[in-house]
Amino acid sequence: MDSQESRGHLPADSLTIRYRTRYFGDMIAATSLIASIAVAADHSPTKKTNISSMATFFYDGGPLMKRFLPVVLLLASASAVAQLHQYKATEIPRAGENIAQPCDYQASFPAGHRAVKAAWVTYDRGPDITRYYSDPDVLAFAKRNDVAMVLAIQCPASEPETGEKGEMDMNPKHGLGRSLFSALNTLGTESGHPELRDAKLILLGFSGTGAYFGHFVA
Repeated sequence: MDSQESRGHLPADSLTIRYRTRYFGDMIAATSLIASIAVAADHSPTKKTNISSMATFFYDGGPLMKRFLPVVLLLASASAVAQLHQYKATEIPRAGENIAQPCDYQASFPAGHRAVKAAWVTYDRGPDITRYYSDPDVLAFAKRNDVAMVLAIQCPASEPETGEKGEMDMNPKHGLGRSLFSALNTLGTESGHPELRDAKLILLGFSGTGAYFGHFVA
């Protein structure tokens, strides 16, 4: 009688080994790709990650590789911002300001030592907005146009006007505006970009920050 192997059937143990071998093979391929992307990005003139090539590679690689795609895209995005030096500043509230705690800010300069023409200020209002601070396409835009990237961490008010705990006071005259411009001055000094203090602002946020930004125009 023919064995299972001769009839084209493999024992369950053999199938398990083959599946695991392919699984770990795909993992190794994914890891190698991430490493290659990091090296290429670090040595390329633009340091821009080719996201479309990554997506094509993983979708053409079968079901197992597709499972790794979201993780790899996340790692690529984190790698893009990790390559940029992050400057940080903490602003202590002053007496009379409606701010419950010190406000934290951080900044990066995708264009390197070139003079800053504008600052893209992203207010931390959740991951859907905050992700733009480290988005590879946004960083590429910032590099081409000499834009500094600034992340303003949510800084709650002592007495929110909306009554919502943890919300900011959206009137910049109540402390948040002074805190931002003081942070820009500090970040500019520490990074060797003193022009950041007077740079034009690109403001990005969500919900109540729309009213906050309106005060800048007024």
